[in-house]
Amino acid sequence: MRDFVGGIYDGESRAFIPVAGAIAAVDIATGRLLWRRAGLGRPVAVTGSRLVTLAAEGKSFQLRLVDTSTGEDAGRIADFGMPDLAGEVGTAPDAVDMEADKTPEGLRLSWRLRRPYRGGAPPPADLSEQTRGETSGAIVLDPEKVVARQAATTRLAPDTVRPVDAIARSAGDPDVLALDQIGGTAFALRARIASGNTEVSLEARDASSGSVLWETPLSQHVASKPTPLRN
Repeated sequence: MRDFVGGIYDGESRAFIPVAGAIAAVDIATGRLLWRRAGLGRPVAVTGSRLVTLAAEGKSFQLRLVDTSTGEDAGRIADFGMPDLAGEVGTAPDAVDMEADKTPEGLRLSWRLRRPYRGGAPPPADLSEQTRGETSGAIVLDPEKVVARQAATTRLAPDTVRPVDAIARSAGDPDVLALDQIGGTAFALRARIASGNTEVSLEARDASSGSVLWETPLSQHVASKPTPLRN
């Protein structure tokens, strides 16, 4: 299990990539799109048969368990220690930093929650200082049985908050959103815009020769036409 072009790679052959409000499951050995489903949230961990996502339900955070083969629901976990700030900060990596580790007790998810500044008028200095301290916690779960055990939740001092790595971009190709390499295969997450329509795809190339092995469309957004004026 490792990060992969903004999503998760299971270490075998499957990647789970967030795109346009959905998660696309791709067999990266063949390029076959296994399933695509909207509304699941952000992929944060994967085991052999379960994908774990972080989702927002109103102001609360939820962990959702999904069957990796079909994309069907396999359970949910709420009230696992994260403050009810989902409606305020969302689930993006700059707001919620999550790490997953497989342990003898089960899958351990460690999280850090912050309030990122996303532009607009900056908050007053005293308020900004109050909100910079972040909340941290962990949960140990068995994704197969949907059993969870909450670990300690703590508040972190501002200087202990780890920065979130930005998505890698290719300086020479404006269509590339993220790059990765597994073994002898290089992968690029691409977004192409034509006539106002945007298509996101995953491309695989031979890392030695640069030849394209396959390219799989993950989503397509068709630009809406303006409402015609009435006479």
